[in-house]
Amino acid sequence: MSTTCFNRRKYLVLDSRIIKSAKNVTLRVGTAHKHPANPLFGEDRPWEVRYDNLYPNVLFDEEDKIFKCWYNPFIIDGATADTPVAQRASVAYGNVSNSGREMALCYATSSDGISWHKPDLGIIEYASSRRNNLLVRASHGPGVFKDLEESEAAKRYKMLFASDVPAARHGLSVRFSANGIHWAEAIAIDNKNAARGDAHHTCLWAPELKKYVACSRPMGWGERRSDQQDAPLRPISRTESEDFIHWSDAEIVLDPSELERQYYVMPICRYADVYLGMLMIFNAVSDRVHCELSWSPDTLAWYHVEPGTPLIDTSPQKGDYDWGCVYASVPVFMADEIRIYYGASDDVHYGWRQGYLALATLRPNGLAGLQPDRPNLPGLVMTQPIVCVGRQLFLSAEAQGGEVQVALLNAEGQILEQSNPIAGEVNQTEVTWVSGQDLSAYQQQAIQLRFQLNKAKLYAFDFYG
Repeated sequence: MSTTCFNRRKYLVLDSRIIKSAKNVTLRVGTAHKHPANPLFGEDRPWEVRYDNLYPNVLFDEEDKIFKCWYNPFIIDGATADTPVAQRASVAYGNVSNSGREMALCYATSSDGISWHKPDLGIIEYASSRRNNLLVRASHGPGVFKDLEESEAAKRYKMLFASDVPAARHGLSVRFSANGIHWAEAIAIDNKNAARGDAHHTCLWAPELKKYVACSRPMGWGERRSDQQDAPLRPISRTESEDFIHWSDAEIVLDPSELERQYYVMPICRYADVYLGMLMIFNAVSDRVHCELSWSPDTLAWYHVEPGTPLIDTSPQKGDYDWGCVYASVPVFMADEIRIYYGASDDVHYGWRQGYLALATLRPNGLAGLQPDRPNLPGLVMTQPIVCVGRQLFLSAEAQGGEVQVALLNAEGQILEQSNPIAGEVNQTEVTWVSGQDLSAYQQQAIQLRFQLNKAKLYAFDFYG
């Protein structure tokens, strides 16, 4: 068996490493549907002065069986406090002298991911009261995740954030927690080149690298607006750590070239042996932000999926809850759908905007798929050699009015099996073979799969059994 064979159970076709050849197909982003209950919650607490970008971190906790959301509003914002609502139409938010700003980390939970509860935690004092859901003050853009590989219970939850304390303005720090609510004291990162920034600092454990990886937008590398033609554009940076305390120098991994398509921030996650990036695109001319999709094999090289096509777009209707800006969290992968929670704003980035948490959903495995360029002709996709690790092959595809046909070949290209046609919208649906047999005879052998897409879109395939 070739040592270059891919050996896993699940494959997303956006992973170009697995594609040997393709004819008359293009990778297209999936269709996200905004939830009818949107917006899910808004600035309804006295300390939620301005949601701004919100920078939500949302997960479904398999142990506790609840959805958890850590979000990041301004609890002090001088411009908002000093400018009456009646005067805001005549002055731009960005032109108001701001007497002071402070962000904080807040916490909310939900049993269904739709109706959210902001608990009174009694941890942080605000306006002489601890009846609030504040977790940490003076924290800018915290990236929070539950580290399932961590052996120390006290470090199960991890946070990477920039300090809002004036003396350490936007210097990076980390915190640890056993439950995601009560956090240990901050540990300042001594490397000042480790992506000091004022955006969402999302992070994860990369098992292939045996390191933690964080992506952000480094402060000072890009603050270009339409009236600042000589300033740099906003890029995405990457830094890594073996212990979550000592971090490497930041390196640019995505560098924009257009004023209208700057990279504001990119929350990252790992799914099906692929790293996914929710890439926020900032248009410095329109002052609006939407979400596009990227992927990486290793967190170092990133590939943009269908640049210019939003995964989650802003509303076309001015005044809607997400007309101005969209700032996504990483996806939550459920059995029946993909959920992407996002911070939504009803006005432009530098505007007097109201903020909300909102939700967009996609079909399972539906982030991106291969479909024919010319719909009246079949699309053909051949995989690289892969190890057959199951008795059954399952597909996720859309073939309403069309069909998918699969051929199984050996490493030399000889056809061993032909499938029966697969039609309709299918999610991890078993492929049946003309021979009437399963794939037992080919287990642990190097095979190739050839997909013929007739008016169909292929998202993923899996081995089971």
